[in-house]
Amino acid sequence: MSPFSHRFKSNWSISFVSFRKLSSIAWFAIFVAVFIADASAQTRQQDDMKVATRVAELQIQLEDANLAKREAAEKELISLGSAVLDYLEPVTDDTSTETIERIGRVRKALESAAVEAFTKPQKISMRGSFTIKEAIDTLAKKSNNKIVFPEGLEQAAVAKKIDLDFEDLPFWRAVDELSKKASMKVDTFSSQPGEIMLVPAEPKARELPVDSSGIFQATVLQISATRNLDNPALNYCGVRIRIRWEPRLAPILLSLPASKIKVVDEFDEVIKLPNPDAVLSAGVQPEIPEVEMVVPIGLVDRQVENISELHATLQATLPGRSESFEFKKIGRLKAGFRQSKAGVSVSYEGFEKNEDLYGVKMKYTFDQAGGALDSHLSWVYENPLHLVDRDGKKYTALTKESAGRTENSVAIRYYFPVDPAPMNLRCETPAAIVSTEVKLLLRDIPLP
Repeated sequence: MSPFSHRFKSNWSISFVSFRKLSSIAWFAIFVAVFIADASAQTRQQDDMKVATRVAELQIQLEDANLAKREAAEKELISLGSAVLDYLEPVTDDTSTETIERIGRVRKALESAAVEAFTKPQKISMRGSFTIKEAIDTLAKKSNNKIVFPEGLEQAAVAKKIDLDFEDLPFWRAVDELSKKASMKVDTFSSQPGEIMLVPAEPKARELPVDSSGIFQATVLQISATRNLDNPALNYCGVRIRIRWEPRLAPILLSLPASKIKVVDEFDEVIKLPNPDAVLSAGVQPEIPEVEMVVPIGLVDRQVENISELHATLQATLPGRSESFEFKKIGRLKAGFRQSKAGVSVSYEGFEKNEDLYGVKMKYTFDQAGGALDSHLSWVYENPLHLVDRDGKKYTALTKESAGRTENSVAIRYYFPVDPAPMNLRCETPAAIVSTEVKLLLRDIPLP
């Protein structure tokens, strides 16, 4: 029986009564729709298989005795695009030096293209009449971001119709447009990692100064002034800025170098910063997709009522594309056995029994950590890792602990309730740490 006939039989048994009432035309339309969806899925699987097969052939060709064939294989791998990254086998200590170099060049070329696409603001268009639920679902699909609303929200609320008409807007501006029409707002504190939640909200009394033009959204929340009567050198004005990012991103570090901040008042005079060499930074919590930073500027003359423009450069450190690794029957492996992909090496460092638990030590080493391992290490501990037995059953670690780190590596010991020796170990980790800069421009900020 084909996958299609099995699916059709199952659906018929569940919804027999409703199917009987359908006209022959409607019945035929459902038949065609299911058939097309099934055919489309099979086509995608076939395309994936073709790519996987070709990548395997070319990776073998990279070690051909003929130099011209080795070079042709490298060029073709790059020409196939970023899909190749899913199928390249990791290099090991047994891989030849030349092959390691060639695979490295392939990965670097494809990773660079993937990073550029990943950090580029998306352009989203929506036009027509939608229910609020339809609008949220459509925006989520178009932006590849997860957007949700509270489960307890009344059905009538999300069934309300709204009209949207915008073209080529970046994600955050599209969210702003939808939120205004739907009388909603972003509630990051009710969200789960990797998503934002929209909740009902009253219209704002005033629009806040905001820059929603990129993958990060910057909003001025508060301006406060402090005058120290005993030591005027400590006088300052603080501009509190909230930074949000698209849910598909997972920044590790965010900073605002004071040297790249320029503040101009309404008379086009530059307002100096007290410490132009400072670097403002904020710790990122994976469960909350936003941070707040306070930009300190000098006190200004009372006749100045507005900051006309605040220019800043946000420096973001992001985990790059995740890569998968598999270590088979780890009890047979020597401690230190290593696999490498792109800019990361993962090594199995052995295991030991500790009372009723088995501690498996793994080490992650990054070619360019970009300061990401200096602090805020929670992202490394979030790397998925589990044991898999011969029947395919997965075992997740009961707990984990740090087992040491250096400037560019982190070792973690994972504790399991089962003997890991006969099992395979599978894990994922970002292959590279990506640094990018985003220009911010905030206008018309009222001063206290």
